[in-house]
Amino acid sequence: MLDDPADHDIRSNELAEELSNRSFGDGANVGLWPGMTIYRYIEPTVPKWDEIQSLSVCIVAQGRKSVTADGHHYVYDRYQYLVLRSNLHFQSQILDATPGKPFLAFVLQIDPAVVRKVSAEMVVRRGSSDESTALTESHDQSVVSELDDDLMSAVLRFLRSLDADSDRRVLAPLYLQELVYRILQRDRFSKLLWIADR
Repeated sequence: MLDDPADHDIRSNELAEELSNRSFGDGANVGLWPGMTIYRYIEPTVPKWDEIQSLSVCIVAQGRKSVTADGHHYVYDRYQYLVLRSNLHFQSQILDATPGKPFLAFVLQIDPAVVRKVSAEMVVRRGSSDESTALTESHDQSVVSELDDDLMSAVLRFLRSLDADSDRRVLAPLYLQELVYRILQRDRFSKLLWIADR
């Protein structure tokens, strides 16, 4: 369940500002962190095919996007995030974007080993029931879930830790693990585990 919508909007605006400050032009902006791409568009786009090589988390800070993958169609905005499996060929389209309010989002590739490491710690604390659930739950290859304030805050901490070299070396990997932890905490725990193993 989402937190107070007003609080969520404030954090989403903060995320949009962080992404805007780190994007140098329209389209894909890379180079800030390995496997991370910031997207900025000032107008809607036509559907186009794309491909990712690694498990990825896609978070929209401003605007709206649609993705078609594995025969499923997803539409998400700043109230949801999308998880895509590795080696996936998919179609995407920017739906809402203007020069005054551009589409802003980022895609972060997640090493499946990080997912397994964090989930192993969680299973030790929760007990073995989650691990068995991971094997029996229905498994989509992609997942759209609600983006709550805990996850949004973890994303903001991760992005802000990239500014200073010492923070980048010490804190960014910790915040990346927290980001994974927050996703695993949600009702998609077993789904993300399954996707990470594909």
